[in-house]
Amino acid sequence: MEAYHITIRGPSLGGTDGIDVACTDNCYLHDIEVTNRDECISVKSPSQNVLIEDVYCNQSGGMSIGSLTANGMHHLNEERLRSFVNRRIQASQQTRQLQSQTSPCAILKSINARRC
Repeated sequence: MEAYHITIRGPSLGGTDGIDVACTDNCYLHDIEVTNRDECISVKSPSQNVLIEDVYCNQSGGMSIGSLTANGMHHLNEERLRSFVNRRIQASQQTRQLQSQTSPCAILKSINARRC
């Protein structure tokens, strides 16, 4: 799945993620601008081989990996995130850059966050 050249303007309140994605394999999100008061991009479980680059997050809660599973519920045995790369992310007026929101039994493998 590829998503690109997207501009999102959300309301000034929580519960309004810019992009929520659960990708079973090979997702490429790039050239995206999000202005909102919740997560800019949220990668849900299960997801693997996710590349996010060239994103501008404005007035947001940054990006998250994990959180709820794709069906909106925590399932301890299903929460899996593998091969996640996050690079060239610009941020303005946000509360955090990248957060992991996982259950205690989550499996996180090969998580990379880079500036270049």
